[in-house]
Amino acid sequence: MPQLLQTIFVVSVIAGSAIVWSVIISRWRRGLPALPYQPRRPVPWTAVDLALVLLIFLSASLIADGFGNSQDSLDDRPLDIDRLKLTLILDTLIKLLTSICAVVWVMIHRRATLEDFGLVPSKIAADVRLGVASFVALVVPVLLIQFVMTQLTPSRHPLTTALLENPDAVMWALTILAAVVTAPWVEEFAFRLLFQGWMESVVSHYRRISTPAAVVADQQTPSGDEPETTAEPLLDRPPVATAELADAEEAINPFASPRAHADDKASPPANEAEDEAGLERTAWGPIVLSATAFSLMHVAHGPDIVALLVLALGLGYLYQRTHRILPCIIVHLCLNATSVWMLWLSLVQ
Repeated sequence: MPQLLQTIFVVSVIAGSAIVWSVIISRWRRGLPALPYQPRRPVPWTAVDLALVLLIFLSASLIADGFGNSQDSLDDRPLDIDRLKLTLILDTLIKLLTSICAVVWVMIHRRATLEDFGLVPSKIAADVRLGVASFVALVVPVLLIQFVMTQLTPSRHPLTTALLENPDAVMWALTILAAVVTAPWVEEFAFRLLFQGWMESVVSHYRRISTPAAVVADQQTPSGDEPETTAEPLLDRPPVATAELADAEEAINPFASPRAHADDKASPPANEAEDEAGLERTAWGPIVLSATAFSLMHVAHGPDIVALLVLALGLGYLYQRTHRILPCIIVHLCLNATSVWMLWLSLVQ
């Protein structure tokens, strides 16, 4: 029975991945990005807020890890399962409390809204569909890369080791809590929302102040005179046929990100939006930086770091295009749940 379930899952995922990638390739062939861009105002938190939150987050994680692993790292004694269970509980609680405190801090001191945190209640259902479709697209290449890398060097994930040595009900429950519930929320909040969101606001700021057209217009406008308008600003132009095409695609294509409408609260004012060319330009700098930081945090897991880098690049792109965090959490949750489920199947067999 477990073998049959595994076969059905693998076939379904491969088929779904082929469908999703066919949609993406079709968009590329039409000169469109894989996902339409969803504009929003720059995030309100600053480098100081980011540094403070990440410092507390990393310090708390190191304290919890050190409590659980300090004694085991000093000698070659077998893994202390009871100590590891306590470490998982502490690590989960610390990460959740740190995330909640960070949200409260930014909301009070920077007046951040739900949209700033990448949460749009009216688009929850669409975000779940987009997250599932993105998971189906990413899971095949990520797991293939992980399979190849583990043939060269075995993976060293501590939870896998603990479950292989002591697969009791408590250990399974704590693993699911840590890997499937806590990790997706906390890690996407820290790396995609806080870090990448702030990096994108920096890139957006420098793009606006370095726009050649704006510089030329400022230099050519006489002092005290109104600038002569020769054409409508790109962001103020009425929507054309592409808007209708986007609506039609959103209705039939589950992988299409919901289009931001003029009356959406998540849509930024015109003076805070990026220029028209920037809307279709992917800011790869913040994506690569956040993905690298994410993968390096898992360097102790051995060869998994390569697959995690590919996953993080996909998650970074997903966030950069939608500026909503729920699709990223869904992808991360589904992938971790798949890994835990496959580990359970291997133990059952």
